[in-house]
Amino acid sequence: MVYSTTDVVGHFELHSPPPTGSYHSRGGIYSTAKGMEECEEDCNSDHRTLLQVRWVNGNLSYYDWEWLCQFRSHSSSDFPTAVTPDLAIGAIHNSNVVELPTLDYEFVLHTRRGTMEALEAIIEHGALLVQNSPIPRDHPDCENHTPSDATGTPSDQVVASLGKCLSGGRLSHGSLYGDTFRVVSQPNAQNIAYTRSALAPHQDLVYYESKPFLQLLHCISNAGEGGESVLVDAMAATEYLRTVDHNLFNVLCHVEATFIKQRPGADIVSFKPHIRISPQTGEVIEVNWAPPFEGPLSLYPRSPIHDPSLSDDYPRAYQALECLLDIHAVHAGRNVLELELRRKLQDYSRRYTWERVLEPGDILVFNNQRMCHGRRSFSSCEGGKTSRERHLIGCYTDAMETINTYRVLRREHRGFGGRVRSIGNGTRGSYV
Repeated sequence: MVYSTTDVVGHFELHSPPPTGSYHSRGGIYSTAKGMEECEEDCNSDHRTLLQVRWVNGNLSYYDWEWLCQFRSHSSSDFPTAVTPDLAIGAIHNSNVVELPTLDYEFVLHTRRGTMEALEAIIEHGALLVQNSPIPRDHPDCENHTPSDATGTPSDQVVASLGKCLSGGRLSHGSLYGDTFRVVSQPNAQNIAYTRSALAPHQDLVYYESKPFLQLLHCISNAGEGGESVLVDAMAATEYLRTVDHNLFNVLCHVEATFIKQRPGADIVSFKPHIRISPQTGEVIEVNWAPPFEGPLSLYPRSPIHDPSLSDDYPRAYQALECLLDIHAVHAGRNVLELELRRKLQDYSRRYTWERVLEPGDILVFNNQRMCHGRRSFSSCEGGKTSRERHLIGCYTDAMETINTYRVLRREHRGFGGRVRSIGNGTRGSYV
């Protein structure tokens, strides 16, 4: 839309008081930074600061100035949104990183303040550990806990209830594995997740155009030895890569990988780069990393935008990102990175990889669009009448529904408006 002139912002007296928001579109009326009561009084006033726009066709539009200011560009240095290493959790032995935030299950589930604090922790640092959740009575491991720890609810309801609480009432991405799913070793498993082998850090369901936002993993029981859960902040890691080798970073922003899911009843394919950046700010807004679900790399040498150097450098760029995200990466072919660069990347990985054995009742919640998760290999615990296996129950939430829940809660507590925080979900900054 093209306009010719804009009049000076000032106070206008109108026969019909403008609503909060665009007077031109007469959008919904919501609270402002002044608070709901003051806003309602202001909306009944004939005096409001407006911006008048005169379009080339002669029409006039009026916009509420305060409302526009709430959505001013968040690229200003006063409102950083980049997910940088200083926001990232890391190795437990690294005193220079953020500790994984923890909250109590009942506090998060049954208080709006707790729900808001949980979402705020995930938005700021990418993950949260929710502790003291009930152990279902229908699982044998509840015998190892006091009666107050056990519950008669179905085993998947504990994590489902928390997921719905954080997302506004609905779980997502349930067509392949169900609204809730179990991660437990099985004989003759066709998916490595259902074995006792290590899982390299990755993201789930990357082959979807819009992969899940939150992933929740409820620990029902753990193994005899090993089985540590692993988290790596992939967005912070790629920002680090930009600082040490901008060319490799650029390659991962432009070359599209192929992500696939093929099995009986499923044939999903999507093409996307490993790193997506904001066209407005240049900040990393999404990372896509799931090596077990990558198909053949599709390059188009005759494309008018094809740059041969991108495809030539792709193996080095891919290996660089793998070094950052997986401290145990073993490259089948030769190392294609310079020794000094590889050492820098591996040192970062050692300092910023979080590992911990989950205890029964722990629920690990993390941003699947920002974080990579995995596990170390484990063995079962033999003895007594049963053998204890590592057993987790999981679910997913949708990005926009979860962010909507957060924004509504923030508006209730602090008013609509305020500083911009990074939500690290691969889309936008969040006005809070």
